[in-house]
Amino acid sequence: MTDLYQLLQVPKTVSPEELKRAWKRAALKEHPDKGGSNERFQKIQQAYAILSDPDARRLYDATGRTAPAPPVMAARPRPRVPVVHGKGPNLQHTVYVSMADLWAGRTVRLRLSNQAFCKECNAKGYLVGSSKRCVVCFAGKGRDACKICKGTGWPSCTTCSGSGKVNVHEVLEVVIAPSDTIPTVRKFPERCAKSPQYAIAGDVVIMLQPAKNDPAIAAGWKRVGKDFHRPLLLTAEEAATGWLRVLPGHPSSRPLKICWKHGRMSPRECIRLKGWGMPSTDPSGATIYGDIIFVCTAAPADHVLTPEETAEIASGNDLDPSDDTIQYPGRFFDRK
Repeated sequence: MTDLYQLLQVPKTVSPEELKRAWKRAALKEHPDKGGSNERFQKIQQAYAILSDPDARRLYDATGRTAPAPPVMAARPRPRVPVVHGKGPNLQHTVYVSMADLWAGRTVRLRLSNQAFCKECNAKGYLVGSSKRCVVCFAGKGRDACKICKGTGWPSCTTCSGSGKVNVHEVLEVVIAPSDTIPTVRKFPERCAKSPQYAIAGDVVIMLQPAKNDPAIAAGWKRVGKDFHRPLLLTAEEAATGWLRVLPGHPSSRPLKICWKHGRMSPRECIRLKGWGMPSTDPSGATIYGDIIFVCTAAPADHVLTPEETAEIASGNDLDPSDDTIQYPGRFFDRK
């Protein structure tokens, strides 16, 4: 008879967790659906059934005999016989991220309710080797007609109520950093519910998508790498003499007051404001900030201003040029 430990390619000192991983690998490799041998697959199933049961394993280690083997791997198929189908399905969830989230960073905590194999009964649903016997069918005489022990004669597991599974709850933390690009995907491997139908549990996949109706985007802000781009509409007088603005919607939620006093601006000129872009971390661990690039356009003489454009142009009328909170952008060609 083939040595059961050699069949699963594990030492005799193997732990239950390592044994289970070895069984999954072997069963997946030899599964008939994957081109393996049905005879060898059945031997692998029987070997795991014996070695995963403490009483049957002790008997095998002491005498080399495999009988009595746990009924879960008996010749007659049982409802709880593991059928290996590879990896289970994934669970997807979408998290919407605003530009303000990316600016400040954000941690999203997701509560996940799942099912795991019951450790008390080794996912069988009944307690093999218990001092008690099934009281419904009188120690297995009812065979498969007994819904409690499935004809095994062992008592039902009280931890999982005979299902072989228990409910578990965990919290997944999705950390959103300023350096992240959106959209993107975060994956938590093998965090879906366990099932005897699959050798490997599915993954929890978190889809990070741009927030709908983001106030920063509505106000004209656009992220380009570590910088922000924003269009500015100027009147002909402003393009010639300079201007003041109070711009809303910056992802930092700080009021942005800017003043241009470097002379006439050419059509579609870009100007730069240092240090108001997206924060990130340099190799030394220090926080650095990108820039804001303003794309300035002079309104044509026949252009009819919208109420929003009129309000933005008038936003700087009440600013005091001596206000020390006013920012002064420079011409874009100075950008390093």
